[in-house]
Amino acid sequence: MSNGIRFGRFELRLIERVLLDEGVPVAIGARAFDVLSALVEHHGHLVTKREILDLAWPGLVVEENNLAVQVSTLRKVLGADAIVTVAGRGYRFCVPITDALDTSRFPTNRIAIDDARVEATSAAELLQQNRRCVLGAAIRVRAGDERAAGADAMRAAREVVVLSIARLAPRFGGTTLGDPRFAGLASFPSARAAVACALQMRDVLDEPHSHGARIGSRLRLAIVSVDHGSASFPTHSANALLTLIERTGDGATCASESTVAQCIAGLDCDIDDLGLLSTGPLSNHRVYGLSAPARVRGPVLEASHELRPTLAVLPFHPYDRDDASLRLGDVLTDQVIAALSHSDAVNVTSRLSTHAFRDRPMALQEMARLLGVRYFVSARYGRSGDTIRLHVELADSTNGEILWTETVCDDAKGALQTDSLLIQEIATGISRALISREIRSMRQAPLPTLASHTLLLAAIGLVFRLSQSEFGRARDALETLHVRAPRHPAPLAWLARWHLFRVVQGWSENRQEDGEIALSYASRALELDPDSSLALTMLGNVHVNHLRDLDRAETLYDQAIAINPNESIAWLHKGNARSFRADGCGAVTHVRKALALSPLDPARHFYQGILAGATLSAGDYDGAIAAARSALRINRGHVSAHRVLAIALSLQGRLDEAREVIRDLRVLEPTLNVTDFIARSPAAGYGLIERFGHALQAAGLPLSRNTSI
Repeated sequence: MSNGIRFGRFELRLIERVLLDEGVPVAIGARAFDVLSALVEHHGHLVTKREILDLAWPGLVVEENNLAVQVSTLRKVLGADAIVTVAGRGYRFCVPITDALDTSRFPTNRIAIDDARVEATSAAELLQQNRRCVLGAAIRVRAGDERAAGADAMRAAREVVVLSIARLAPRFGGTTLGDPRFAGLASFPSARAAVACALQMRDVLDEPHSHGARIGSRLRLAIVSVDHGSASFPTHSANALLTLIERTGDGATCASESTVAQCIAGLDCDIDDLGLLSTGPLSNHRVYGLSAPARVRGPVLEASHELRPTLAVLPFHPYDRDDASLRLGDVLTDQVIAALSHSDAVNVTSRLSTHAFRDRPMALQEMARLLGVRYFVSARYGRSGDTIRLHVELADSTNGEILWTETVCDDAKGALQTDSLLIQEIATGISRALISREIRSMRQAPLPTLASHTLLLAAIGLVFRLSQSEFGRARDALETLHVRAPRHPAPLAWLARWHLFRVVQGWSENRQEDGEIALSYASRALELDPDSSLALTMLGNVHVNHLRDLDRAETLYDQAIAINPNESIAWLHKGNARSFRADGCGAVTHVRKALALSPLDPARHFYQGILAGATLSAGDYDGAIAAARSALRINRGHVSAHRVLAIALSLQGRLDEAREVIRDLRVLEPTLNVTDFIARSPAAGYGLIERFGHALQAAGLPLSRNTSI
């Protein structure tokens, strides 16, 4: 028999990691080789996509299209019929095996420091384990060192090493193995586990004890990854370990290239490239030095980012660790991250960063330090038939406090939709909890002592609560923030919005003055950052509500959307401008786009109020009534929602109900009258506003300030 696996004119050599076509090497790439090895090993049987991904991309998160690319590469070399696709499940290797692997014919790799073979008992023990990474520990001594130190002292030092790895390995899922050439040997389920054990072992043996100094200066650790199930596993891996240990300096830890590929630099360990090996079983492979990651503070956020709280969504886990729907958790995690990312209220850490913490037992404070975030979202989920049950928590990493928790359910099909109600409910709950937390912080501490993100998020929340006392507190927070960050456009943009709200709510003592102040703030914000979609949007609002220039306003909204297509507030106000133009259909389209982009906006009632105006403009009175009442259920102080509700009821002939709404409206805005309503509306001159004015008059709103009800 040969030392490889033959099929047709090809031979697959696992040790050399080469595919031969009639004796000539074929360049297929490392990933394609791993995929082929997995398929050949199970020839004639289905190998699922998940199994192949785990074997060919161990420890990495990759998309299935990467696997399809590698299979396509192999088919071009082996023939289209060599690998059969099992739809929706995986692949099957169908070429008959003509010459199987014979482990007895494998040559022993003779290396400089040792040419012994792995004992049969060790080989059987290794093969029995479902392990993919081996850690070897050895104390290497130079000629004369043992005599100088004393044989008993060196023997005792080796015993300390063996005892240490025997105690530590099980903590990381490892199993100790016997081999006379190593002071200690253990196999692990992953490279990450082996590295963690090695670094922990280094810390333990660096601590003072009777042999500590000698162990610390002589101990060498090496880690290699191996292919599970490969018959070449025992001899090859042991000799590779010996090669690495010889290459490793005293008191150092090194690892093979395939081991390092499964680790994350800075999280699992710090990595140094030590160059290529020129001899032995790992010839032409790189070797890396490993050390504990430097314990430094997490990423320092730029000033522009400090105005928003930082949040990370950790990978969602199933209640049942053997749940076959593990991928469902990844989908749900991605959906929540996407929903949260649509908001200007928070900075959301990318999934690529948080995925590194899958299955890592680590304290919130440590993860917060590494990611540079304050808040964490985590979840457990279960599936029963077609129903998904998700338990979500929002926690503050500074003290571990749970700020919000909720259990939500949905059918599986609905939960996986991009506009899933389950995802929107989660995102909205997180938003409200964060805003409530920041508002509470602002009420309990002097403004100058608060974090910048607390000032901004709390101010936005208070602006939209439409309570006059809290409304004034919002301005104080924004002005404090502007003093602290004078070159940032956000405080100025929101101050512009604050002054416009005074006008819209009827609280302004001088509407013209407030409008001019809003114009000044919005213009200054845009000067600081001409590409700020928020500043462009707020300046557009000024052109609508103060300057009555709808054409210029829509141009500004379009510029904001071009810069940031996910700027929900720009879509919202563009829809509002369309309402004033009597373009009801366009208005509803834009407002619904805004609603889809803002599942966690602190001003959900405000969005619903503008949706009410859009549907009213479109002639959908039932829709306008429903949206207005939805807004008022959240916030009874929303003046424009009261107006829309009164108009829609009046136009439907439901005058008694409309008069009740007008009475509530007059409490909020005592001086409101039909004449001023028409004159001040940005819709003046577009036809609908006069009709709406008549509807308000029919519902009991005075014609002018001098007219009694």
